[in-house]
Amino acid sequence: MDIRPERVDDSADIGDVIVRVFGRADEARLVAQLREAGDAAISLVAVAGGTVIGHILLSAMAASFRALVLAPLAVAPE
Repeated sequence: MDIRPERVDDSADIGDVIVRVFGRADEARLVAQLREAGDAAISLVAVAGGTVIGHILLSAMAASFRALVLAPLAVAPE
């Protein structure tokens, strides 16, 4: 397994993993919205055998100090 930064061509695979993990598309839409708004600070994928099997996203958070929020974290159930 390799962990690497998200690439542009990973977005569909990331969405698929997130939907499988959460059983709905809400979290996948959140990731897409954060990405499109430029708020995704760190987005990493876990890849095994050329397949995205996990994703983690950290995005900027409004606070009185510099902070990132973790949401969501998804790992393929299998």
